[in-house]
Amino acid sequence: SVRQLGLRSQCLLVKHALENKSQVLANILLKINAKLGGRNGVLKISPSLVPPLNNQPSIIFGADVHHPSPGSIRPSIVAVIASLDQHFARHAAVVRVQDSRKEVITDLQGIATTLLKLFFEENKTWPLNIIFLRDGASEGQFRQILKFEIRAMEDACKGIDPKYRPRITFITCQKRHHTRLFAVDERDCDRSGNVPSGTVVDTAICHPHEFDFFICSHSGLQGTSRPTKYTVLWDEIGFHPDELYKLIFEMCFMQARCTKAVSIPPAVYYAHLAAFRAQHFLKDEGSDRESSVSGKSNASSIDWTDKFSQVHNSLKNVMYFI
Repeated sequence: SVRQLGLRSQCLLVKHALENKSQVLANILLKINAKLGGRNGVLKISPSLVPPLNNQPSIIFGADVHHPSPGSIRPSIVAVIASLDQHFARHAAVVRVQDSRKEVITDLQGIATTLLKLFFEENKTWPLNIIFLRDGASEGQFRQILKFEIRAMEDACKGIDPKYRPRITFITCQKRHHTRLFAVDERDCDRSGNVPSGTVVDTAICHPHEFDFFICSHSGLQGTSRPTKYTVLWDEIGFHPDELYKLIFEMCFMQARCTKAVSIPPAVYYAHLAAFRAQHFLKDEGSDRESSVSGKSNASSIDWTDKFSQVHNSLKNVMYFI
């Protein structure tokens, strides 16, 4: 429906509807409202009002690359999300396919141009601050990210207007690590025995020279909470560390389909959802269980771009992926 007809839809199992549980129905309504263009919640003080953004037009990008299983001939799927308002509550998504298991986003310049134009359509102005949250990149790929993706963002801005030069801050988000945080005093733990929501660590276990830190923004329900590691690769906006910690933590409360803080900022979370949803936009070409040897030979002869369907034009600025 999202590709051919441009319909906003929401699936609901009959048994859940008949049970008439208020919590289940409330969660469904959160998704429906977001898909219809509504805001489920905004911060009392808009993030764009605080220093160093200072009420300037600002945009949050979130990006993720979804890779196929080993041995599959299917391509990797890129999803990039961008905020459309100054509350950072409404978002648009652009999805693309690229070479299998390639982490660097190949067409980031074109994707960023599309999303910046959508921001201009909504706000009648270009953003002066760009905060790019990049998920999925390992520390060994930081140099490639710096070389290609940040330059692609700059080229996208120059392509719009040679004089257009917004300030860009590029941050990676990592969940796949083995670092866990524990409170020294049990009285400082939450009900699940984890460190409380909003815990920040930026000393001792962090790099002595680079700008990295851990934030445990969510409350643990079961087991040991895993904090998110953030590394600032490029910062033209000039965030003070405390300002950046506060901005990231507050954004984690704005996930449209949840009423509590989540572990990563919504733009990154939405990129996960959009990339996963985009798997169904791809026409199957053979079996995913083919051997890696035959997969390499077959994949090179397939033009996946032609086999990948984009969402309907009427949903270009709609959160259909929620």
